[in-house]
Amino acid sequence: MPEARILAAVDCGTNSLRLLIGEAGNGGVRAVRRETRIVGLGTGVDTTGRIAPEPMARAIAVLEDYAQLMRDAGVVEAAMVATSASRDAVNAEEFLGRARDVLGAAVAAPDVRVISGQEEAALSFAGATGGFSSEASAAPGPYVVVDVGGGSTEFAVGSETGVDATVSLDMGCVRLTERFVRSDPPAAAEIDRIRSYVKSFLEETEIAGLPEARTAVAVAGTALTVAAVALGHTALEPGPLSRERVPVSQLVTTAGLLSSMTLAERTALGPMDAGRAPVIPCGAWILAEVGLYLQERAGVTEFLVREEDILDGVLLQIAAGTGG
Repeated sequence: MPEARILAAVDCGTNSLRLLIGEAGNGGVRAVRRETRIVGLGTGVDTTGRIAPEPMARAIAVLEDYAQLMRDAGVVEAAMVATSASRDAVNAEEFLGRARDVLGAAVAAPDVRVISGQEEAALSFAGATGGFSSEASAAPGPYVVVDVGGGSTEFAVGSETGVDATVSLDMGCVRLTERFVRSDPPAAAEIDRIRSYVKSFLEETEIAGLPEARTAVAVAGTALTVAAVALGHTALEPGPLSRERVPVSQLVTTAGLLSSMTLAERTALGPMDAGRAPVIPCGAWILAEVGLYLQERAGVTEFLVREEDILDGVLLQIAAGTGG
C-alpha cells in the first residue's frame, strides 16, 4: 500500500494568510493542520494599486513560519494561491517571487500563483462541497457557495457533480472599510452607504442557476467569525462551528450589533481576531446583504457554515495533479 503524501495549501487573501496541511491517500485528502494569520496584505491596495512594504514584510514573515511547519510535517508538494489584493496590485510579482523563494526552501518547486476570481470561486466550491455526497439529506443541492473576503466576494453555484457558474465581485470587507468607514463605531450614514453599495452591486448581478439553489453555504474567516458571534460562541473554533446554520435574519441582527460597537468592544469579543475587528462590520453587512439577496432570488433563508473552503479545494487540486 503506497504511503500517504503530505501536501500543503496556502491561501493569500487581502486580509488573511492561511495554511492547510493535509494527507493524501487512497481514501482522499484528510486535513491535518490549519493556521490563520491576519497580515493585511491588501491594506491600501484599493487606493494605491500597490502592496505596501509593511504588509508585504508581515506576509513574508508568516510564510517563513509556514515553511517551517511544512518542513516539520514532511510536506512534499505545496501550492499558494493569491487572490484579490494580488490581482489588483501592480507589484504583485515582486511579492510572489519572494513567496516562491521562502516556500521553495521547504518544498521543491512550489506552485505560487495569482488566481482569477472565477477560479477562486470554483476552488471554494470544491472544498466546501467535498463531503456533501454523503450529506444529501442534510444539505440538498443545488448549492450556492459564498466567500466574503477582504477584497472581493465570490459566488459559485453547482451540484454534487461540480460547479456550474461562478461570479466574483469587487466588494470585500477591507476594500469597503477603506472606502466608506471613518468613524468608530461606524456612523449610521457610513453603514447606509455600505449597504447601498452592496445592494446595487448585487442587483446588477445575474448568477446562472441561482434560483434553483436549495442550500446556501458560507465559508472563510468573515463568515465563521460572524456566525460565531451570532450563535454566541465564546471562541472561534471552526471545527465545532462547521455545519452550523445561521438564519439570514440573525445575520442582519448581528451585522447591526457589530457595527454599533467600538473597535475596542469588537476586539474584546471571544471569537474575534484583533486583525479582523477593524473590518468585521463591513464583512458582516456584506454577508447579511448577500443573505437577503439569496433569500429573494433563491428562497433560501439560512446559511450553512463550513470550515472547508478554498484551501481544501487547492489540496484536492494538488492531489489530483490538476494545479496551475
